Amino acid sequence: MVGFKTLGWWAICLWASCTSLMAAEPWEEDIRKLQQRLDQLEGQCTELREENQWLRAGQIAILKGGPLDPADPSFALSSQFGKEALPKETENEVLPASYDQAGKQPQPTQGVEIGKETSFKAQWKNGLQFQSADQAFKLHVGGRLHVDAGWWQAENGVEDAPGGLGPLQDGANYRRARIRVNGTIYQNVTWIMEYGFENGVPAFFDTFGEINDLPVLGTLRIGHFREPFSMDALTSGNHLMMIERSLIHDSMVPFRNTGIMAYDNWGDDSGTWALGGFRVNSNLQGADAGDGDYSVTGRVTWNPWYEMKGMYALHFGLGYSFRNPPKLNAVGLPSAVGIQGVRLSTRPEFRVNAPLVVDTGLVACDAQNLIGAEFGFGSGPVLIQAEYMATFLHNAVVGASTPDTAFMQGAYIQGSYFLTGENRPYNRQNGIFTGVQPHERYFRTRRSACDPRIVSGSGAWEAAVRYSWIDLSDGAVRGGLASDISMGINWYLNPNSRFMWDYIAINRSAPTAGASGWAGVLGMRYQIDF
Repeated sequence: MVGFKTLGWWAICLWASCTSLMAAEPWEEDIRKLQQRLDQLEGQCTELREENQWLRAGQIAILKGGPLDPADPSFALSSQFGKEALPKETENEVLPASYDQAGKQPQPTQGVEIGKETSFKAQWKNGLQFQSADQAFKLHVGGRLHVDAGWWQAENGVEDAPGGLGPLQDGANYRRARIRVNGTIYQNVTWIMEYGFENGVPAFFDTFGEINDLPVLGTLRIGHFREPFSMDALTSGNHLMMIERSLIHDSMVPFRNTGIMAYDNWGDDSGTWALGGFRVNSNLQGADAGDGDYSVTGRVTWNPWYEMKGMYALHFGLGYSFRNPPKLNAVGLPSAVGIQGVRLSTRPEFRVNAPLVVDTGLVACDAQNLIGAEFGFGSGPVLIQAEYMATFLHNAVVGASTPDTAFMQGAYIQGSYFLTGENRPYNRQNGIFTGVQPHERYFRTRRSACDPRIVSGSGAWEAAVRYSWIDLSDGAVRGGLASDISMGINWYLNPNSRFMWDYIAINRSAPTAGASGWAGVLGMRYQIDF
């Protein structure tokens, strides 16, 4: 019995062992296949690593300005690629100076192509904007439309007396109607072309090209543009606090002329400087003729306080211009055979049917100096801005008078407050206070197709006031004196459109007896700019 039992157990064990060995054969086959796959993957990883090293070597060699050099200590020959050189696998690989520690190239250098991306993306950003993916090309298509209407009143002597202003009539006009195209070419060249009508007269406006990021010079501008003089003059007409600039603008500011100018920022953007040479009397098409009729104009600004992207700012500025007067005819227009001199005159701070309120007539002189001082203070919704200007006419002669230096001057101070809390941010790149972004745009619409209730937005509201004066009388020069007080309300529907209402009270002291007195005008403007 025992022998049979023992034999049975051995038979059972033998059967189990054979069964286990037979069952193990598939598992061993799977393990063998996995090992083969791992070996293949390791081989592929090795190939990819060596190929990446080869590509890296080629990139570094190109940035160094030459082909792969097996003698270079930062390279070694690869046994697999034979003829190609590979960088050594070291922890302290030395990269060219233009690379940072992460192996990235932060600045354009040899081998980088600017303007490679030429496909454009269109978007609306307060105007129609196009730009390439790398922003080397940009294009903006825009314009402006300013429609004015005005209602005049005046004392009888101001209108009708000898030397008076003549009839002051109500009316309306298109103050400005312009098309503007500007953009960037290959990152470092910018341009602007702006054409249109000013008071019904066709004209060139800002039409120039620029080269930026130049050593020492900063940006170089060539064409027809505003001379760097006066903060108010350099502020776009789209962003003025009142409908028009102050009384001193027409007489004291050279404004647009054809020339060349360099400008840049200084002191970590705490100030600006600009210096240029110009023709002194460019016409509405940017043309001028006359030997020696040149000017040199410069401006420097300082911004010692700047917070919250210009919401709080303090501004100081100085401007200077030396001008060689052109030849003018009897009414002050350019003439090849006229008298060398200037004619200084000023219109009211509204242009619909506006006469000259002060006028020197033609003053012969051989040189003119202009100086200007600027102040600006912005604190949230409050802005205060002021300027003083003066001009010296050297060897000035009127009629048969004795040559003398004539001195004329003027100034303004203006302030505004946003009833809805907005502000005019300070632009450190240009040294001016810029346009307004309403907190809430004006709109009026139904809630939805199923909800007829009306919802609306108010836009932005601004109250403004200004006092300005100008004195164009000195010695034999008798241009008269004028001052005015302006009060205005501006309603910004959105960043691209607004209504403006100004009432301007003008006090005129005329050289002619009986022509002095008060005049007033209520002006309104509807403006679109984009």
